[in-house]
Amino acid sequence: MYHHIQGRVVDLSPTLAVLETAGIGFRIHIPLSTFHAVKGRDEVRLLVTLYVREDRLRLFGFASPEERTVFERILAVSGFGPAIALSILSSLTVDEFARAVNREDVRALTRVKGIGKKLAERLILELQGKLPEPAGEGGGREDARWEQTVLALVSLGFARKAAEEAADRARASSPTGSIEDWVRLGLHGGK
Repeated sequence: MYHHIQGRVVDLSPTLAVLETAGIGFRIHIPLSTFHAVKGRDEVRLLVTLYVREDRLRLFGFASPEERTVFERILAVSGFGPAIALSILSSLTVDEFARAVNREDVRALTRVKGIGKKLAERLILELQGKLPEPAGEGGGREDARWEQTVLALVSLGFARKAAEEAADRARASSPTGSIEDWVRLGLHGGK
């Protein structure tokens, strides 16, 4: 029904934005990532989703189309409402969430407040292959370095999942590092 709302920022908190447009103030629930994207701006444009239940209507706003897509896909999974969807987007970036789902990383998903092992497994089952492609995936130089690091760690005796986690820690610790740097960091726990 609504695509976006653009207006003057009347009030802003980490979970809520009030935008005034044409004399009407819209109360829009937002994730922490959107708060950081619009903080300090006088006028913003938020992509919105109207959430309808028999007893209430709520607007949810997002700084990017990927955030809105992930929010709507999470809502489509049985047992997930807007509060948990916002919690996911406030705890993980869209790319981190997509990677966790695609790699079946239950541990990464259970770090989000309100998600236990069963809910994480349901998210993985329902959303694998249905999320926006993570940045750097699909053959970019950084992704190739990460994959080579994983393969090197596997050849050194790591299980695939442990190698991926070690490569993630190494990449986070040294984003511009070489494959050799990342393997070394992976072997030493990312330190």
